[in-house]
Amino acid sequence: MFFPGDPLNYPANSLSSIRRYESNRDPNNFDVKNFSLGDEWLNTTTNDWFKLASKANGSAVWCNLCASISGDPIDFILTDDGPIAVGPDAEGILTLSGGNGITTSGQDPSTEVVIDLDSPVSVPNGGTGLTIITDHSVVVGSGVAPLTELTVGLDGEILLGATAADPIFSAPTSSDNLLNFNLGPGTLDIVAQNAVASALALTEGAVVRGDGGGQDVQTSTVLISDAGEMTNPSQPAFVAGFLGAQNNVTGDGTIYTVIFGTVSLDQGGDFDGVSTFTAPVAGNYVFYTAVQLNGLGASTTGVQINIRARLNRAFQTSNGANNRSGGSNTLIHNGAYFIDMAASDTCFITVTASGGGLTLDIVNSTSNIFSGYLAPV
Repeated sequence: MFFPGDPLNYPANSLSSIRRYESNRDPNNFDVKNFSLGDEWLNTTTNDWFKLASKANGSAVWCNLCASISGDPIDFILTDDGPIAVGPDAEGILTLSGGNGITTSGQDPSTEVVIDLDSPVSVPNGGTGLTIITDHSVVVGSGVAPLTELTVGLDGEILLGATAADPIFSAPTSSDNLLNFNLGPGTLDIVAQNAVASALALTEGAVVRGDGGGQDVQTSTVLISDAGEMTNPSQPAFVAGFLGAQNNVTGDGTIYTVIFGTVSLDQGGDFDGVSTFTAPVAGNYVFYTAVQLNGLGASTTGVQINIRARLNRAFQTSNGANNRSGGSNTLIHNGAYFIDMAASDTCFITVTASGGGLTLDIVNSTSNIFSGYLAPV
C-alpha cells in the first residue's frame, strides 16, 4: 500500500516486503535513510513512479519506472498481426506497421495516421473476398477463396442443392403434368392439374363418389359411422303386410294378385302400397314372402303361390294342394328369392287353385308378408 506524506518520517519496519511511498516531490540520492532496496516512490504531483535500485556508499539510486507525458499523449497504438508498433524516434516520428490486409499512411508527427483495410478483405481475414455483391443475389462458400455469387433467382424459383456442387435456382416442373406451378415474386402456388374437388358441401360421414371426366366428387347417401356401421337411406327396400282377410279369391283357376296394403317400410318409394314393387335400377334383388291360405277342399288341385318378376316371369313358390297335413284345409308357405331385375321390372305375389269354386281365402294374419331390397352385389 502507499503511505501518504513524507516517507522520511516513517519507521523502517513496514508490513509489506516492498514498501510504497507517496510524496509531492521526486526522490533524490539523499533519500536513503529508512529505505530498503526495491521500495517504490510515487510523486503525486507528476505521477512519476520510482524504485530504489541501490544504496551503495550511502547514496540512493532511484530508477524512474514511469514518467509522465507532457503535451498531447498517444492514446492508442493498434496493430494487426504484423510487426509491433515502434515508438517515436529521435525526430519524433512514430512508425506504425500494418498487418495482413492492413495498410498505413501519413506517418509523420505533423499529420494524422490513416489505417486502411485492403480491399477486398479476404475470407481468412473475415471478409468475403468480393468487392461488390449484386443486389438480391445469394453467395456460397468456397473455402478460403472468395465467396461465389450465384445468379439472382427469378420469380418463384427455388434453390436446389447438389452434391459437391453449388446450389442452383430452378423453376419447379411436373413430369406427369399433374401439377401446375404459378410463379410470382416470392410466391409459389402449386395447383393440381386435374384436381378432384367438390362444388358442394359433403355430408358428414358420407361416402363420396366420382363424377367422371369432370374431376369432381359428389356426396352420397351411403353413410359410415365412426364405429364402422354402414347405412344407406336411399337403398331400395320395402316391407308390407295386411290386416284383414281376402276371401273367396281363387279355387276355380283364378290367378289372384295378393294385396299387401299395410306398408311399414318403403325406402325409395318403389312399392305401390298395394301389391307391386318396381325396380328403380337394374340389379340383383332379394325378396321374401309368407302367405297363409284357408278353405282348401278335397277337390282342390293345382294350388300355386308364385312370385312374378322380370317381365312377368313366374317363380313358383308352392305347388301345394298336397302340402296340407292330415285333413287340414289350410296351406302356409314362406320363402326367400334372389332375382335379377332390369330397371322398371315389377314384382308381385299371386295365388291360384283349381278344382272347385271361388272358395279359397287368404287368412287375416300378421304372418302374411311381402318384402324385398336391392342386394349390394
